[in-house]
Amino acid sequence: MLNLTGTLKAQPRREARVVVVGGGVAAGAFAAELVAHVGDAAPRGGKTLCVVLSGYPEGVAPYDRTLLSKEALDLERLTKHGAKGDAFPWTKDGAGEPMGPDWFRDAPGVEVWHATVCCGVQLDYRRLTLMDLATKATCELTYEKLVVATGCRARPLVEAADFALEDTFWASRHADLKRRHGHHHHHHHHHEKDAPAAAAPRRAAATTSAARSPAADDESTYVTGDASTVLSTGAEGPAPAASLLDEGSVDVAGEAASRPTTGDGKVVVPWRLGVSHATDAYGFGSVHSVRDVGDVVKVLAALNTHEAVHEEDGQETCLDPVVVVGGGFLTMELAGTIAKYRDDKVPVTVVLSRDRMLPGLFGAPKKDENERAAGDGAADDVGKPEEADGVPGARDVAEFYERQLVKIGVRFVREHRCLRLWAADEEGDFPTMEGPAISLQRTRPRHFGPAQPQFRGSRGVVVEARHGGDLAWLPARFVVLALGSIPNSEVFAKSLDLSGDGAILVDATCRASHASGDVYAIGDVATAPLPLSRENEVRLPFESSAKAMATFVAETIWDGHLKHALGGHAPPAEGNVSAKIYDPVPLIRSRFLDLSWEFHGRNLGDVVPLGLESYASTKVFGAFWVLDNRVVGCFLEGGTPSQRAALPEIARLQPQITRVQKFRKLSLDQFLDDPRCLEPPELAPGEFQAELDVECIVEAFQRYDFSGDGFAKTASIGELMRDLGADWDAEEEAEALRALDPYGNNMVSLDAFTHWWAN
Repeated sequence: MLNLTGTLKAQPRREARVVVVGGGVAAGAFAAELVAHVGDAAPRGGKTLCVVLSGYPEGVAPYDRTLLSKEALDLERLTKHGAKGDAFPWTKDGAGEPMGPDWFRDAPGVEVWHATVCCGVQLDYRRLTLMDLATKATCELTYEKLVVATGCRARPLVEAADFALEDTFWASRHADLKRRHGHHHHHHHHHEKDAPAAAAPRRAAATTSAARSPAADDESTYVTGDASTVLSTGAEGPAPAASLLDEGSVDVAGEAASRPTTGDGKVVVPWRLGVSHATDAYGFGSVHSVRDVGDVVKVLAALNTHEAVHEEDGQETCLDPVVVVGGGFLTMELAGTIAKYRDDKVPVTVVLSRDRMLPGLFGAPKKDENERAAGDGAADDVGKPEEADGVPGARDVAEFYERQLVKIGVRFVREHRCLRLWAADEEGDFPTMEGPAISLQRTRPRHFGPAQPQFRGSRGVVVEARHGGDLAWLPARFVVLALGSIPNSEVFAKSLDLSGDGAILVDATCRASHASGDVYAIGDVATAPLPLSRENEVRLPFESSAKAMATFVAETIWDGHLKHALGGHAPPAEGNVSAKIYDPVPLIRSRFLDLSWEFHGRNLGDVVPLGLESYASTKVFGAFWVLDNRVVGCFLEGGTPSQRAALPEIARLQPQITRVQKFRKLSLDQFLDDPRCLEPPELAPGEFQAELDVECIVEAFQRYDFSGDGFAKTASIGELMRDLGADWDAEEEAEALRALDPYGNNMVSLDAFTHWWAN
């Protein structure tokens, strides 16, 4: 790895063939694909092949952020598996190997500049201005190809009037996080105040997980990730339980604990981070989001705070719940994990601005501020939301997951938006929310006196009903906001076209709007078309999509530019390059408690659940989205590997079905085994596929039998016949109606219609 700080003065301008702005999953996947192509062809001397600009401190390589809410809060899993080396979710290369700091240090042709961000662009000159977050020093970097992978930041409850992008970087947000080293192996590491500066990486001497013990953690030293001071905690009590891993190997790759360091104390070991006892910002009354591993450390600190606050008789002094605001799958995972945290049954209340969980995926339209982006619906919505509150089956699937959360003590406030925080010093008579866990109701006002002294900042949230605007005050031990995400595109806003939500618009080759054609955007900062679904602008803020875009762009740049440049040849003329397009099948995965689901495709049209009623015995069910008589989206809870393997193929194939009603009658196994089983036969001109199943005929007729007496008006029979597949012109339809109602009674019976239609 390269520490930029040591090179700024000596080399005020650097050159690279490819620059990737961002240090997340998309950047890691791009580097992995590029290294796979480069192999031994990486240049020695001259222009750097690829520079990755990462706002993370050294030691934090790209990792799977989606696993934070699934695994990083699961102390039982981390403690159990940490010593095996698979606890921290580094992103993986094409061979499935973890891409930790060592991988990037050894990657041929790739340099990672940590704690370094792009603060200015001159795209017409292929020039970037960079800033070292520790020293504020700047330099210029030129490129041949630019890949923007800056990701997103958490959407706040209220955007600050004095918002500064610099405040969103790790160095600003997590300067108070500490890393832990036991005294028994301090001699392996240099502390900041006496360590010599170094621009090149060094490897620390080996330590082993066997040398660690809980007792050693009681005498720990915490070192800030941004090279400020060394803080001894010996006088402050035991080390907090907020580190991501209380015991286990220091090396997540499973090797005997060598780790990269620049020698200046700037290395951060993410699974050994903790919150210093010198701060009380992450206890009672704290407010959190979950966008990176630093956020997880702070949530863990807040969860552990309650263990230390008890009355003399051992009774806990604070019984307020953790309040999670949002309705997406991040909310679902956080609520389930926190509610079962260390089996303490921590009370959790979820504030939903809609009438159900997963509103984007399961059919509730989004209208509120709290739902505009990823965490409260749009992350579950892989496109534009459908006005589909009444979609058959959608509510049933959402309610299934809500019931699982209620079983472990989670309570729901429905159709309320979070208006503001409830200030710690705010007293008075306020209504709150109580009642059945599945849907709390507003109470009469009751008196709330002074907050307990351990509360800092806030004592809960104030929510407003969507219908009527009534307010209620919800006490909270602490608050987690999962309101969505905002693309980090500000630096490029004047140079590139942006979508309505601030994402960078790209075409079907992932190129941004700059005329050079040399600027790409990947990951959740990008909005791309989906040709398969015939949609022009879709932002897919998912780990799978970030990797797929990164792989596509790396292949494009390699095939169209780098392999020729490294071989000393001119790149082929644009017309001679095969026009590949990026057209993925969107994928979302989620896991919490003992549940695990995945979705492929598009969530457009009617939702058809299969097997939901038998889940208790089979532990598997599916749901499928049908648009224009084609299956365009597939969802599966549980299932075998072969069943899950069928989903992306179905989503890409988009098999046609004759009738949604017939689809609902299939079993899950029938459809997964033969997705084409309901495809209509090819028809000659003038022919149509008529529905002849008696149950379907009766079901269709009953939709027009408004009085329920077995008769339908003759005027509605034409629409009924079209529902059953008829494709007649006006004259043919009139002839059919005369045959059904020869005496002009304006009514047709079910028996008469069924007999006539079947014959």
